[in-house]
Amino acid sequence: MQVQLSPAGATNATHIDKITISSPAYTSVFTGKDLSYCVELGQRAWCITHPDKPGFCAAERGPVPAMTQTGGMYLQGDKLYLLVST
Repeated sequence: MQVQLSPAGATNATHIDKITISSPAYTSVFTGKDLSYCVELGQRAWCITHPDKPGFCAAERGPVPAMTQTGGMYLQGDKLYLLVST
C-alpha cells in the first residue's frame, strides 16, 4: 500500500497491519472537593477552583456514543504509526 507519513513527505510502498479500534459508549464523570459544574464561555463545564492555583475548566461533552474505526499500524525503526484513512 502507498503511505504518506507526513503532509510534506513522499509516499512509500509499505506493508500495513490492518486493525479495528472500538470504544464503548461512555459519559465522563468528575468528582472532587474543589470541583463545580458551571457555564464557562457559554458551554456547560466542570471547573476546578483551588485557592492556591489557577482555575481550570473542562467542557461537558455529554454522552459519547460507541465508535468503531478501521486503520492500520506500521512500525518504522523505533516508531509505531497508527494510520487512519482520510
